[in-house]
Amino acid sequence: MNWYKKTQQENFPFLKDMPKQKATPIEESPQYQKLVRRTPILLQNLLDKCETIKDAIQILKLYGFKFQIANNIISVNINNKIYIINDAMVLIDATERN
Repeated sequence: MNWYKKTQQENFPFLKDMPKQKATPIEESPQYQKLVRRTPILLQNLLDKCETIKDAIQILKLYGFKFQIANNIISVNINNKIYIINDAMVLIDATERN
């Protein structure tokens, strides 16, 4: 045990019972992806920064969304519900009727 740790335990005994904190993982890491809750609101906020379909695809891959592409329309599965991303980078619920 080094002198620093020994001094902490002798002079600050309450620190001994403190739970150890884990560092927040880096954004690109798999551990971070597990922390991120995939929601439509999160995805729309990410899409607001995108200009093209290619940008949207990169975001979907980076954040681990399940998606398919057909005719420049992206369908995304979020919590077993299907959403569509159109050319204007707007997330639309595929099950809603206008």
